[in-house]
Amino acid sequence: MSRPSSKPTKPSDSSPAEPDLRLDRPICGAARAWGCLQLRKAKVQSYILDADLLLAGVLQVGRIDLHINRDVSLSEEQTQRYVEFIERRSAHEPVDYVLGRRDFMGLDFIVDRRALVPRPSTELLVEKTLEFVGLDVGLGRVLRPEPKYDPLIVDVGTGCGVAAVALAHYLPSASVVASDVSVEALTLARENVELNDCRTRVFPVAADLQPATIAAPDFLVANLPYIPTGDIGEMQPDVRDFEPRLALDGGTDGFSLYRRLIYAARIRPGGALLLEIGYEHGDRVRSAAALRSSDLRVEVFPDLVGLDRIAIITGWA
Repeated sequence: MSRPSSKPTKPSDSSPAEPDLRLDRPICGAARAWGCLQLRKAKVQSYILDADLLLAGVLQVGRIDLHINRDVSLSEEQTQRYVEFIERRSAHEPVDYVLGRRDFMGLDFIVDRRALVPRPSTELLVEKTLEFVGLDVGLGRVLRPEPKYDPLIVDVGTGCGVAAVALAHYLPSASVVASDVSVEALTLARENVELNDCRTRVFPVAADLQPATIAAPDFLVANLPYIPTGDIGEMQPDVRDFEPRLALDGGTDGFSLYRRLIYAARIRPGGALLLEIGYEHGDRVRSAAALRSSDLRVEVFPDLVGLDRIAIITGWA
């Protein structure tokens, strides 16, 4: 009889191999778990949400359906597309760029690297503009403004056009001029104007800040770059490496374009200049308005986390 070896035996590695969606045809629940794992390994902070959004985009369902239909199988094409989406997000490409679409105030928009990803703060800018003209933007409410009220609105720094299109949608008696200095952004804005069927009321134009119009507008709405130049390199890679620098860089103090706009703005008496601003810019807006005219009044409103985000300047003569 042979003697048993005195050497300790090496425990076998019984951990299961990591699934590879490129080799398997997974069910929805397994695909979701795999996507979460890959994004977590890539140090994507919102890995659960992002994996869900990308899978829901591939399957063209709502996020809740991923949980209800966990056992539904993905086709080979859907599997390959989901793998591609997860790989792109693992490289920190923003989810909206990966999907190519974004909902903004209940409307559908094309989004890509030609313009910034729309932010909730811009929804707040649109809401404050609608509130200023007396409209309640409550959830699910159909807005029917007075048909005789036909304001001219100029949206400066329109980007992909979300603010201009949303204002035209919820204020159908308005005409909206949407301006941007970026030709690429304007091309994207025109695509979104067509997508939302408002080409007879939203007019994209190339301009450095406020474009020339026959009459001074009733409302000048602006979402301009407000990141200080020196801070851009410290931003998250999702923003720094993918979103257009032209739409981020606000100059040395992040306020140079706003200073120029406030100084040169033309607005009809009784109208307003509505700005989406950096959280440190409230006092700078007040100072710039005071330099323009002692008659101007400034109100600053916080965003959902309590930071200064929207400034409204009135008192134009």
